[in-house]
Amino acid sequence: MLNKIFVILILLFTLFSGKSIYAEPNTKETQIHSSKIPAPPLSERIYGLSLLWSEAKFSFAFFDQVPELDWDAEYQKYVKRIETTETMYEYYRELQSFTALLSDGHTGVSMPQTIKTDIVPVRVEVIGQKYYVKHVAAKLVKNIPVGSEIVAVKGKPINDYVNEEVEPFIGQSSPQATALFNGGYLLESFFGESIRFSIITPSGERSNVMAYADYFYGPDVEFIPTRKSRSFGMEWVSPDIAIVNLSTFGDNKVAEKFAEIVPELHTAKGIILDIRMNGGGMTNVATDILRHFTDRELHGPRWTTRKHQAAHRVWGAHGIDSSRDFGELNAWTEPMNMPKVIVESKGALFGKPVVILTSARTASTSEDFLIYADPLTAITRIGQTTMGTTGQPLPLSLPGGGSARICTKRDTWPDGTDFVGVGIQPDIVVPITLDAIINNRDQTVIKAIEFLESQI
Repeated sequence: MLNKIFVILILLFTLFSGKSIYAEPNTKETQIHSSKIPAPPLSERIYGLSLLWSEAKFSFAFFDQVPELDWDAEYQKYVKRIETTETMYEYYRELQSFTALLSDGHTGVSMPQTIKTDIVPVRVEVIGQKYYVKHVAAKLVKNIPVGSEIVAVKGKPINDYVNEEVEPFIGQSSPQATALFNGGYLLESFFGESIRFSIITPSGERSNVMAYADYFYGPDVEFIPTRKSRSFGMEWVSPDIAIVNLSTFGDNKVAEKFAEIVPELHTAKGIILDIRMNGGGMTNVATDILRHFTDRELHGPRWTTRKHQAAHRVWGAHGIDSSRDFGELNAWTEPMNMPKVIVESKGALFGKPVVILTSARTASTSEDFLIYADPLTAITRIGQTTMGTTGQPLPLSLPGGGSARICTKRDTWPDGTDFVGVGIQPDIVVPITLDAIINNRDQTVIKAIEFLESQI
C-alpha cells in the first residue's frame, strides 16, 4: 500500500521564543516564490477540480460514511470558488478543502513541489482538545519546555485556529486521525516563514513565542526527548522480554531483518512488537513477519470496489430492478479476501506471549497486520485505537504539478465489519497523559512489560 505518506506528514514541530536561538533562515526568495506563483489558467483550474469530482463520483469507496455530503452540489460551489484564486497556493488549498469533504485518509491533494511549505520542528500531541509540545529541538527546550500547551496561533485561540485554518484542509477517516493531523499541521507555513503563537508552560507561565517553519528543508534537529526514527530495531527491556520496533512495512528488508533475529527472539519469554509509528507499506512484508508466530492459515481483510457498466446504468435509470444499483452508482463487486498467510510448518515463535503496541499513527497495512494477527490467542494489542484508514488510492496528476489520490477500495474485517473510519481497538487501552509527556515516560511500553510479566 502507498501509505507511508500519512505518518511522514505528521511528525515534528519546534517552537522559538521571541529572541530566536537560531539566525533567521535566508529564505526570502523561497517564500516569495512559493506564495506568489500564479494559479494555472481558469480552464486548467476547472479541469483539475472536475477531475477530482468525476473520479471520486465514480470510484470513491466511502460515500456512505459522509451521508450528508452532496458531492455534485459541492462541485458546483467550488467551480465558483476557484475562479477567484490568483496563486497556485490558493488554488491548491481549495482543492484540498474540496477533497477533505470526503473525510478519508487515503484521499487527498498534495501541493506541487514548487510550493515549499514546511513545519516547525516540534512534535505536537493532542490530548482531548488541547495541544501539547511532546518533542522540541534541544537548543529550544529551555524556552519551550516539553509539556507546554499551545493556546493560540497567529493571535487566534487554538480551537478557532484549528477549525478555520487546519481541519478544513486535511480530511481524515476517524476522530483520532483528525486530531493527529490537526496537531501535525498546526504550525505549518511556507518554508522559513515565522509563526507566532502562545504557550502555557508546565509551570503555568504564559509566553508568546515565534518559530520558523524549517523542519524538512532546514538543518538537522536534535530533539528533546530523543526520538527513535529507525525503521527496524530490537532491544531487551528485561532479561526475559524483547521489544522489536517495526515503524514501516514499506521495505522488504524489514521482513528479512526480522527473520535474522528470530533465533534470538526464540530465547525470549515474551515479545513486544511496536507498530505505533507504522503508517503502512506492503502487505507481504507484514505477513512475512506474522508467519513466525502462527501454526495455521491466517485471513486478512475482506475488500470490495465499485463497478460500472454503462448499459446497466441506463437500464437502472429507467427502473429495471436488476440494474438499479448501476443506475444509482452503487454497484459493487462481490467481496474478496486479501491473500492468505499460508504456513507449511509451525512458526518458530508460535505460542510465545506477544504484545503488539498500537496508536493513532498505526495505519493502513499496519491495520491489515492486526487483522491477520487477530485470531492468534497469544497476541494482545495494547495502546490506543489505530488510525482507521486503508485502501487502494487512485493516483491523479493535477494542473500546476500537484497530485491527488482517491481511495477506490473498501476494506473491512473478514466478517464485513468496518474498521475504516473507526480504527482497531486495543485489547488494553493506555491513554496518553500530560504527566507521561512531561516525564518522558512511555506508559504503553510499561503496561506491555507488566502484562507480559504476568503471563510468563
